[in-house]
Amino acid sequence: MASMSLKRVFDISAAAIGLAVLSPVFAILAAGGALHFRGNPFHLAHRVGKDGESFQMIKFKSMRDGTENDGSRTTGYGRFLRSTAMDELPQLFNILNGDMSFVGPRPREQIEHGDDRIPPSHRDILSVRPGLTGPWQVAAIGLKAPMPSEKRLDLDAAYARDTPSLGKDIKLILKTIPAFIKGHDGEYLGKPKDPMTP
Repeated sequence: MASMSLKRVFDISAAAIGLAVLSPVFAILAAGGALHFRGNPFHLAHRVGKDGESFQMIKFKSMRDGTENDGSRTTGYGRFLRSTAMDELPQLFNILNGDMSFVGPRPREQIEHGDDRIPPSHRDILSVRPGLTGPWQVAAIGLKAPMPSEKRLDLDAAYARDTPSLGKDIKLILKTIPAFIKGHDGEYLGKPKDPMTP
């Protein structure tokens, strides 16, 4: 319980500091998105979080209005946001609100969607808050092809079952930062490796 409380204190503090420091970038991206898409620069995606509770994950819009996962709707501006991971910046508000954590399993789509159903053997994923980054994102660094969904679930479930550790979370965050600085497309982030090894 103490570790979980410390994790939440870290999430709130880091998210608040991040929003304060990055507020000029946030304002520029919001204005740029509003001009580019001629309207609301934000995209709300329905996700399932801790204990199966639904929430709306906030991202900067990177696609034209339409089917969320239709890659053909991604614009040049949207590809820039994704390559720098800046489309994820508004999720700091989700962290402040308690919907997400800095580190945790990938936020899942609505469970009733058959293509994103969580098998009973991996339901531990729903015992913790989903994360802005997490074990499979770090493990995917260097992959030249998408990581199989079963492997992603295995890594996320293992994280959820593990004893909470702020030290491990910070290690995962530090390993994620270089990929963001270098640029990525959300799938192929570097050489595959154990996310908890140095």
